[in-house]
Amino acid sequence: MYTDLILDHYEQPRHKGVLPTPTHRGVWHNPLCGDAITLELVIADGVIQAACWSGHGCCLTVAGASMLAERLHGMAASEACHLESDTFLSLFGDDVPHSRKGCCLVAWHALQSLEHVKPSPCVIDSTTATASKS
Repeated sequence: MYTDLILDHYEQPRHKGVLPTPTHRGVWHNPLCGDAITLELVIADGVIQAACWSGHGCCLTVAGASMLAERLHGMAASEACHLESDTFLSLFGDDVPHSRKGCCLVAWHALQSLEHVKPSPCVIDSTTATASKS
């Protein structure tokens, strides 16, 4: 039913994890099925230096997050901002039923919801394991 590319990204997802110091983060939750993806980026000098994702979902959601993170790495941030949903959907081929396209787009929606990550106002003191204002 799904292409080899989709199955490969589902079975061996790329760039799954969290970044230690992301500059941008986007989160999307599909209320129809419960799939959720958090996308984290490091953007420097207008270029996406790193892209990682975390979350859970069906085959199409996981494959979509993996394919998106792989595609974003090294891309100009301005290009990523203008990535159209139809362009992203084309990566999945023509065999995905219309009713499942929402699953394909969970990671794309996370990209559209990116926000700048502000530095934490708290500093963790590892010797006492308490948070204090800096």
